[in-house]
Formats: sequence, C-alpha cells, structure tokens
Amino acid sequence: MMRWIAFLLLIAVVAGLAYVRFAPVDQARWLTVKYPKLAPGEYAGAGKFTAQFLFEGDGKAELERLHNVVTATSRTRVVSGSLGQGQIAYETRSAVLGFPDYTTVSLTQLPLEGKSTLQIFARLRFGSYDFGVNKARVKGWVLRADLK
Repeated sequence: MMRWIAFLLLIAVVAGLAYVRFAPVDQARWLTVKYPKLAPGEYAGAGKFTAQFLFEGDGKAELERLHNVVTATSRTRVVSGSLGQGQIAYETRSAVLGFPDYTTVSLTQLPLEGKSTLQIFARLRFGSYDFGVNKARVKGWVLRADLK
C-alpha cells in the first residue's frame, strides 16, 4: 500500500513540474500592465520588483540598451511586444526546474515635459515568494545597461 501512495505522490510531483515547465503563456497578460504613477526608484513586494527611471528626451536609446542586455541573458526570451511599441514582455526561466518569471519593460513619453519614463516590472508566475531573484536580475540588467 505504501508503494502505491509513494508512486502516486511521485506522479503528482512530476505532473506539477511538467505543468510549470510546459504551461501555455498568455502573451497579453504579461505585456498589459497597469502601472501606478511612481516616482523614480525601486519598489519591492512579495514575488515582484519594480524599478522606474526618468530620462531627458525620448528614452529610446536607454530602452534599446536594456533590451540588448535582457535578450543576452541566458534562458530569457521575448514573449510579446517590441522596441517599436515601447513595451516588451520577457520570460526568464530558472536553470534547474524551469520556473518562469516575467518582466515587462515599458517606455512612456512625457511630451509636455520633454522627458520619458522607463518602468521595469518583474514578477513570478507560480508561487508567492521568489527569494529576491527578480530584484537581483533586474538590478543586474540595470547595472549592465548603465541606466541612471
């Protein structure tokens, strides 16, 4: 009897991990983000991290630098959006189990002020705590893209 319980438990764990690995990605869900109006800076929460930057001008060069850094990151791919749209959603998977994290980068023009804001919003898909992985990843990207 114990062998059957152990076998069924193993099947359940494998099925759960397979779902995490192969679950379909809703592209619109990860690209569409209702950003609150935030002052430039960093904001952390359970399983998520947001960084916002204010730039003089249109910010397109900064977005492109960040995009190049993000796409050079291993296990990271573009899920939706583009540089031309000014909004891009990325998926980054963990090395061992393939847990997905999603990061949305959005560039907004402030035409009356001649400035732009770049907001980076990283969050996990499964679970409620990411052990600071999203924060560390975004801060690394920001450092390598030389965003100030």
